[in-house]
Amino acid sequence: MTLPSQTGQFPLQATENQIVHMDIHGVFTDSLREAVVLHNSKERIQAVKRVLNAQLSIIKQSNRRKGSGGDTVRYITEMVDALIRVIWDQFELQAEPTDKMVALIAVGGYGRMELCPKSDIDLLILTSEKITSTETTQSEAIIRDLWDFGFDVGNSVRSVSQCKAAMLDDPETSTSFLSERFICGNHKLYRLFLKTCTISGRGRRADYFIKYILEERTARIKKYGGLIQLLEPNLKEGNGCIRDVHVLLWLSQLKHQCTTFNDLVREGLLTPQELEDIRSGYDFLLQTRCYLHFLTGKKSDLLLFDIQPDIAREFGFSEEQVLQPVEIFLKFFYRHTRAINRITEAFLSRWQGSSSGNKKLKILHKHPLFKENNGTLDLCSQVGNIFRENIDGMLYYFDLANTTGLTFSNLAFLRLKQAIQALGFSITPEPSHLTRLLELCKRPNKVGRMLRCMHDVGLLDYIFPDFQLIDCHSQHNIYHIYTTDEHTLTVVRQLAYLASTEDDIRSPVRNALAQVKDRDVLIIACFFHDIGKGLPGDHCQSGALRVYQYMKECGFSEDRCKQASLLVRYHLVLNETAQRRNPDDPVTIQDLITKIQSASLLHALYVLTYCDSSSVHPDAWNDWKASMLYILYDRALKALAGETISPKTRQIQAEASIAYAKTQNITKKDFVFHLKNLPTQYESRTSKEVICQHIHMVQKSINHNCVIELTRHHSHYLLTMVAPDNPKLLMTITGSLAQLNFSILSARIYTRMDGVAIDEFNLAFPKKSSLSTKEWEVKLQNLVTKNINLVKTSPDAMFNKIISTPGQTKKQKPLHVPVGVQFSNQRSENYSTLDISCRDQIGLMYKVAKVLNNLNLNIHGASCTTEADTALDAFYISDVFNKKINNKKLIEDIKKHLEKALID
Repeated sequence: MTLPSQTGQFPLQATENQIVHMDIHGVFTDSLREAVVLHNSKERIQAVKRVLNAQLSIIKQSNRRKGSGGDTVRYITEMVDALIRVIWDQFELQAEPTDKMVALIAVGGYGRMELCPKSDIDLLILTSEKITSTETTQSEAIIRDLWDFGFDVGNSVRSVSQCKAAMLDDPETSTSFLSERFICGNHKLYRLFLKTCTISGRGRRADYFIKYILEERTARIKKYGGLIQLLEPNLKEGNGCIRDVHVLLWLSQLKHQCTTFNDLVREGLLTPQELEDIRSGYDFLLQTRCYLHFLTGKKSDLLLFDIQPDIAREFGFSEEQVLQPVEIFLKFFYRHTRAINRITEAFLSRWQGSSSGNKKLKILHKHPLFKENNGTLDLCSQVGNIFRENIDGMLYYFDLANTTGLTFSNLAFLRLKQAIQALGFSITPEPSHLTRLLELCKRPNKVGRMLRCMHDVGLLDYIFPDFQLIDCHSQHNIYHIYTTDEHTLTVVRQLAYLASTEDDIRSPVRNALAQVKDRDVLIIACFFHDIGKGLPGDHCQSGALRVYQYMKECGFSEDRCKQASLLVRYHLVLNETAQRRNPDDPVTIQDLITKIQSASLLHALYVLTYCDSSSVHPDAWNDWKASMLYILYDRALKALAGETISPKTRQIQAEASIAYAKTQNITKKDFVFHLKNLPTQYESRTSKEVICQHIHMVQKSINHNCVIELTRHHSHYLLTMVAPDNPKLLMTITGSLAQLNFSILSARIYTRMDGVAIDEFNLAFPKKSSLSTKEWEVKLQNLVTKNINLVKTSPDAMFNKIISTPGQTKKQKPLHVPVGVQFSNQRSENYSTLDISCRDQIGLMYKVAKVLNNLNLNIHGASCTTEADTALDAFYISDVFNKKINNKKLIEDIKKHLEKALID
């Protein structure tokens, strides 16, 4: 591009912003005029597209270097404005004096001058009441041209009366008209549109419209998620995102005729600080949306997980200490959306109904400091700050809001924030402040909203200074959909609500909570359990050190400090052990109680594990995980109590089992023979009812070769298979399950000495399945029978069937996850263990079984866990003689072949 030089029109050293404007209003517009008048339609379209792409490239480069979303969307809007006006010039040149001309009006996002690179052009084409052929030609031509030039056009061709009718029928049309802007054409018609279609701030129509806007926002947040810190937020519709700013502006325009952000301050609707916060946040969101459109090449509002690192690079973020660039970007993103949400919520509170009918509000009658105001707990005085150097007063405010059920007023929020900022963080909070906070955290409801507000105003950071380390801290991990601070507050909330829950799935955890003598230590451990994620190194170790130091400074006893430190240090141990270890193996329990040496610590740790696990993801807690964790907790509790089964008790149990077997038409001889031909742990971990089921299946397998039974539980299937053992049997069943899209949660594999295999698999339900349990059972039976011979002759053919199964392809690009294989002979009494971590993939257990089968190794059990895109599986294995594997070369071969088979 050539810039004007000694003409005095522009400075010699032009800024990038001036360059963009010069191109739009100078060289760019002239180039458009030359392209638009070409007679050959194909050449005309290509020429216009070249000019547009060149201008968009200039805007893109300016966007990348300057980083202003507001500038970028304005430049793109000006570019489209220039194009439409150049096209319109051709209509006016050819028009006759008697022709009626349309008016071209930008509405919606285009009217606000907020066109992102791939946004729709919301264009209202205004015609006379009885549309003429000339107006029809103009309308069709302008829409056709915009489509030909590569734009998506959201158009409507209407008369003024039709616009009025559309507003009455469709509130969404009314909101788009709030952001109208004249582009070109019949200005007289445009003025009539303004006179007729402007909504007054008074009257039933305006009230109805305001009600619609508020209800639509409630429904939108319910649909897209009420929390700010979501893993994959929607930039336009999400809570605290672009649409929230629009709602604020629409309501201001309706009630107060505000058309700009500055008007909101003039009317006293926002403070200057709020104006600064919402402007910077809004610009950041627009910038993010522009980057998203440029990178994907399409209209997109969902900030998908795998695009977030690319967005961070566009912003120019670089690695800092323990944070990746994408985590720094998300920290900025969440802080901005949190500010927008807070300002919007405070602004909307004035339209909420009064709660004066609440009986709990009697406490506020003639209260000297606080009053109820439209459903909020407001301050009586607008002047001064009652919270200045008054932490007790702040905590009392939250206590009172909790008691009355009122939300937090905007004025109170501002005064709280002012008071905290004035304190600084050099003053150590008094122990009484912590004690009061801990009492508030034991309330049975509204703890979550209270903690979020305390966090927003900085009160939590004051009482727990280390909490600043995880403010808006994100882990770029699909499994953790909340930021670390939001997750932590959810953990504390889960603990507060646990005692009042009534569902059976949480019953064991509630019982454990009743055994926790020191609830205060447990709550503090909840606040600190992930503090270490904001520090280098192992977050469990660093968090344990931080909580110990904090509690020491607060005057807690040595025992209580150690208790909290141990809870933080081992807060992952129960979950990891339950997912990857056999709770019936004595070594597993011994390793666990070596770390957790008291029942009191175990009770608290079990509760903390539940609160932590159930707070990482809405689907993270289910009855399968609950049962696995409880079994481990129960085994450890009994081991700590020194419980053992005496020989006499064992004899009584054996006789009872034999007696039960007789009622199931199983002889004592068959029952005893079955147990003697299986490993000793089989009897200890299997109920008499299941033993009898297995014996019946063994008897049936004599004639049917392979017998399968499928039992439905609350959150999973239990698949039991009995068949003559062969080296490739496990490959057959795991391959068949992969073909049917079953995910394996865990597996137990037994082989009788007479060559009968008994395998049990816990399976997750297939997604979107309408088949009954019996139908799945028949389908599995047929497929396994068919695949037995296929696997014997061609394992590769079996794998090809797995990867060609419909529904196996993931929508998103899979993340790279490094393969890890750990071998140990110390984690089990009878077997070697393999811990495998890799990308979750089709037929994973089949691949492992194939490798181990080729090395003549046996699999005796497995536990399969998936977190995000990462599979964390554990296998109990032995050599061909059912002994632990001690051959060093064989161990190296196991690792080498597994890494090769499982690599991305």
